[in-house]
Amino acid sequence: MKRTLQVIHLIAGLLLSQTISSVQPTLTVCGEAGSFSVTITNNTALALSSPELHIQLPPGISYQPGSVSPATVSELTISPANAPKFGLPTIPAQSSFTITFSASASCALLSILDNQNGQLNNTYTLTWGGGTQTINYTTPNYTALRPALSYLSITNKSYLTPTAPAVFSRTFTVKNAGNGRLSSFWHRETAGSGIAITGATGGTIQTHTPNFLELAFSGVHFTSIGNGDAFFDPNESITFTVSYQINTCSNLNSVFQVGWGCGGDTCVVEIETGGVAVTANGLVPNVVTPAFPPSGNAMVILNESSCYGDAPGNASRILFRAVNNGTGPAYDLEVILYVLPLPPFSAAANPPSRIDTGSLTVRIGAGGPILPRQIIAAEAGPANSCFTVPNVVRRCTLRVPQPLAAGDTLYIEFDQYVCQPSCSPGNTTLRQFGWALSYRSGCNDTYTSPHGSSLLRNRIGANLINSHPGAVTDGQTFNLCITVDGGPGNYWHITPDVQNINGAPSSTNYVYQWEIQLPPGVVYTGAPLQWVGVLPSTFIHWNAASAVQTGTTLRVNFTHPNRPAGWSYDAFQNSYLCIPLTFTCGTPGSYSITSRLFYNPNPSCNPTPGYCYGMPRTTQIALNCPTACPNGMEFIGFSLRRTSYGLPDNDNDGLPDGSGTLDFTKIRTDRFMVTDTGVAHFRGGYTHFRSTVAIRLGPYGT
Repeated sequence: MKRTLQVIHLIAGLLLSQTISSVQPTLTVCGEAGSFSVTITNNTALALSSPELHIQLPPGISYQPGSVSPATVSELTISPANAPKFGLPTIPAQSSFTITFSASASCALLSILDNQNGQLNNTYTLTWGGGTQTINYTTPNYTALRPALSYLSITNKSYLTPTAPAVFSRTFTVKNAGNGRLSSFWHRETAGSGIAITGATGGTIQTHTPNFLELAFSGVHFTSIGNGDAFFDPNESITFTVSYQINTCSNLNSVFQVGWGCGGDTCVVEIETGGVAVTANGLVPNVVTPAFPPSGNAMVILNESSCYGDAPGNASRILFRAVNNGTGPAYDLEVILYVLPLPPFSAAANPPSRIDTGSLTVRIGAGGPILPRQIIAAEAGPANSCFTVPNVVRRCTLRVPQPLAAGDTLYIEFDQYVCQPSCSPGNTTLRQFGWALSYRSGCNDTYTSPHGSSLLRNRIGANLINSHPGAVTDGQTFNLCITVDGGPGNYWHITPDVQNINGAPSSTNYVYQWEIQLPPGVVYTGAPLQWVGVLPSTFIHWNAASAVQTGTTLRVNFTHPNRPAGWSYDAFQNSYLCIPLTFTCGTPGSYSITSRLFYNPNPSCNPTPGYCYGMPRTTQIALNCPTACPNGMEFIGFSLRRTSYGLPDNDNDGLPDGSGTLDFTKIRTDRFMVTDTGVAHFRGGYTHFRSTVAIRLGPYGT
């Protein structure tokens, strides 16, 4: 568009005139630069010497340095950018001179465009003759275009999910509703701490953190929309998608911004907000492990085997349960089961038992269907010679494949195999498990239950005490009495109160076997044998099923059918077995007597004799045989008889009771207690060759 203004001056009677005309482009805010042209016409008879053109552009329109032409025009000043000054060559009389330059519109121009009374004009001032002559020219109001971006639509702007974590996406559509095109714009969004931005398609990612995203859009994204050029033109729309993960039930709001600008400035930002709601909010699970009555354990043995090792049929079936007594479902419930030793209750390094992971079953509800088994971790201990399988699993982590609803009960069953305990002092854990629980709520809050342990079965070793004469002679019959300082039992059930269970509950053919290693020449007389316990008012007797001596080894067996009706754990604490023996001279000297007590819960499937319940005990006895004595006395025998009773020992533990009176129905007469009085008898033979001999008896050394 061309405008011409003529200024007529009458100077010294002559008609003189200079004119300025210009052409203005249509600019776009933050668009490409437009080309302005200015034509100066000298209609006078005199040349215009040293002319300068001063330009005043509106705020927000900036001269592009170096863009002025022709080359005979110089940049006198280009600051500020909207008020450049140019030096022009001499303009001869009756001639015109045209210059062009480029300028662009920035964000600052919006203040004029937003003002309904705003004017978009350039002012040109021409001076010459050293600045003594001046003319001004103001252009008519011209046009500048502006983009206008907005979110045309946002899918899932407000999103509802039943639980967290959850994933979803939003699709954004941005439209240019203005009259100017853009070469670029950006989308930014900030998410609350409970939601993570996981990715985006469309646009170029400039910045991405879990809670912030900036996408840039430029010509490479605009060629696939609208007219296919590299600009975001008026009425064109572009779509892009952002993906998210919901982690919790709180802080789930988001702020979306679409904006554009140039020169480091932001012109316009449009803001929208969105959010997420989780219907599980406020529902909290609480998974606990209630104890089974009456044992008080979180685990029970459904079917207990009396067989050792991992042969088929030797497994015991174990049941574990957990209850959700909270208000909401428990998700991703994981149960860790592991074989425990005694304190400190960590996973056993060389476990005496193993978990058969192939036998694991999971149910929700006692009669519920078996759920798919999901074992996410299994840890094997070192090889154990009592097991034939290569991997002795001592710890496994099981994931429940579906949520445990409020009020529901989880049931886990598995088979356990037990090694035969070794014959060594101390206690052996046969069936003892630990567990741990972890789960999350519908809001993805994680919970852990305290680690627990269930002491199901322990083997507790007892000590033995041998009582017998210190010396015997040829043909002498004497008693070997062996005392057990604890009640006999295979399994000890700890609830936390210790309870003795004699034999596995399913076993009634167990055998207790006393094994005694005797000196040569000492034999069992064959008299009936009884294992003697003490009830509150009387003794109780368990008759031996068999007693067989092979060589110097005597084995005495006690079985379930012969067990007395009044048998109890308390009755056989500090119980004893007395065996009548006879010595026939062989080789005299000092010899050992070793006793131990074995237990076998099921001889049909376990190696004999079983494992040591009573730990080995060895004592010494002197075997004396007659020898020819040329002169003097030979000692051939000794016995001791209690003649009065001092402190009571009614529980027969070999130690004085703290209180009480003597109960002769409970006191063993083969013991010599503190404060007792006794009479010792020594037997000997005397050989001499003189008619008169003096014999003196008294303390040694007198």
